[in-house]
Amino acid sequence: MIDRGGGPGVIEYQLCYNIRVPEGFYDTTKTIQYIEYWVIGPDGAVYDTRVHGSLLGEKLGGVSRTVGLGCHSTRFVDRDLNRPTAAVYRVKLEYLFDSGSPAGIQEVTVERPITSNVPARPLMTRLTMTTDVPGQPPQRVGNQLMTFTAAGEGGRPPYQYQWRYGNNVVLRDWSLEARFLWDGSVPGTTSPPGSADVTVLARSAGGSVAEVMKIMSVFIR
Repeated sequence: MIDRGGGPGVIEYQLCYNIRVPEGFYDTTKTIQYIEYWVIGPDGAVYDTRVHGSLLGEKLGGVSRTVGLGCHSTRFVDRDLNRPTAAVYRVKLEYLFDSGSPAGIQEVTVERPITSNVPARPLMTRLTMTTDVPGQPPQRVGNQLMTFTAAGEGGRPPYQYQWRYGNNVVLRDWSLEARFLWDGSVPGTTSPPGSADVTVLARSAGGSVAEVMKIMSVFIR
């Protein structure tokens, strides 16, 4: 996740699960006793672990043949940008047959690879933006061109920058040019927007994903 203020972001791991009862056990009800998750680095080091409590006591089998499909409740945030992206996640499920055999708590542990879109290390750690428009917040006078200048830190120079109106409309696509001159016009519109959030995103040399971003609000009436 990118920090909108220009500082270092965080790496977020979102794990989605689906606990499905095999067809041969549809008629046998089981109760979930314990679920634990681990996020594990490529060297086997555990980055994070936690117990997932919302499904404890949930019934499996009978009517409820599938539980889970949850992503938001299994979200891990890693603020250490220096270590490699985690490679696998591990889930341990403990359950109890409500009747019949086998007796006692049963345990299943599975691992799955993590698919990551995090850019290669080292990541950029900071992005600043300045403008020649006076005022706090900046306010354009007349029809003057506004000059914005970005400066990145960390990562792998030379940096590339992309400039946007708000979060979605691209004003100038990725380039090595850190300065951006804007006349206040927005593609697809015929009148100045009045007030606007000017957004700059930056990425390292050879990168394909934005690593840091900075937003500045300006008045352009």
